[in-house]
Amino acid sequence: MAASKGLTVAFVVLTWSAGLPFATAQTAEEANNTVLGAHAGESMKGAGSNTLIGTNAGGALVAAMRNVFIGDLAGLRNKADDNVFVGSTTGQRNTTGTHNTFVGRNGNYNVSGTNNSFFGFQAGEANVDGANNTLLGVNAGASNTSGYSVTAVGYNAGIGNIDGASNTFLGTQSGAASQHTSYNVYVGSFAGQAAVSGQQNAYVGYKAGWLSTTGVRNTYLGGSAAPQATTGSDNTVIGYSSGYSLTAGSSNVLVGETADVGLSGLSQSTVIGSGAKANADNCVALGAGAHCDASFAVILGNPDAGSHPQAGIGTAAPAKAAILELRATDKGFLPPRLTNAQMAAIPAESLVEGLIVYASERHQLCFFDGTAWRCFP
Repeated sequence: MAASKGLTVAFVVLTWSAGLPFATAQTAEEANNTVLGAHAGESMKGAGSNTLIGTNAGGALVAAMRNVFIGDLAGLRNKADDNVFVGSTTGQRNTTGTHNTFVGRNGNYNVSGTNNSFFGFQAGEANVDGANNTLLGVNAGASNTSGYSVTAVGYNAGIGNIDGASNTFLGTQSGAASQHTSYNVYVGSFAGQAAVSGQQNAYVGYKAGWLSTTGVRNTYLGGSAAPQATTGSDNTVIGYSSGYSLTAGSSNVLVGETADVGLSGLSQSTVIGSGAKANADNCVALGAGAHCDASFAVILGNPDAGSHPQAGIGTAAPAKAAILELRATDKGFLPPRLTNAQMAAIPAESLVEGLIVYASERHQLCFFDGTAWRCFP
């Protein structure tokens, strides 16, 4: 004991070997403990090859091997083998959990969880029996109790995960609200931050899937990709700010910088191109600035660009004066084939001058001249 300016410091250093206190009851493997600190290893029995440093470190250690506990109360109640606890109160509740590594001040609740690695202040703090988790960063996976195979890296990454399994959270606040979600990958600061119970999602990029709560089987790739999507499912959104207006739609494919939907709940639309947009369900818009405004329509190019796009089938360079060129040496063009009744059933408001069909009962090619059908020959 030493005293200086009213401060009293007490410490105990014990190194047990085969010839000292445990010689008659322990094997050589069960000896060789290193203990430093007041009450460190105080109740230790039948334990060997342990390193205990800090007040009450491994204080109740019983029949445990090859542990390293450093810090006040670190590994206090441990009765298991092959753990490393570094930091004040870290691993203090662990009893039967093995092969764990906890580094950082942490009042960890782990009791029986195994094969976990927690690094950072309060990382994995609530873990009780969760296994095979890697949590790195301040508060990373702090609420996890029984979730397994979770990887959380970054400040508050996966902080809300309780029993979700096989999740990957990489980035500040990524998957922060996740509680019961499983099989998700959130990579990027704030990626999937609001996700509570969604399954099998992949959000990659800053704020990708930011407000998603219960969405399932979505893939959002790019900075701010689908940041407002909450409950949609089976969407694929790729590109910076792509799908920005999407909130609840499903089965959409949006690819390209700012590719988007005009209505927040659209479904089954395909949009490919920078700034392209779908304004109806089940439509396709292809090309920069292209937009489809009617269901079951396929739109090529931006109709507002001032110059009409061209399409070619069987040619890489359509004729300059043709909006569509079909080129083949063994195939022909087959127009829609309609019966007389089907032709008569076309709504009047849908009939436009120049409309062409093949009248199958008359065996004639017909066109609408603005007032009536004309057929030839």
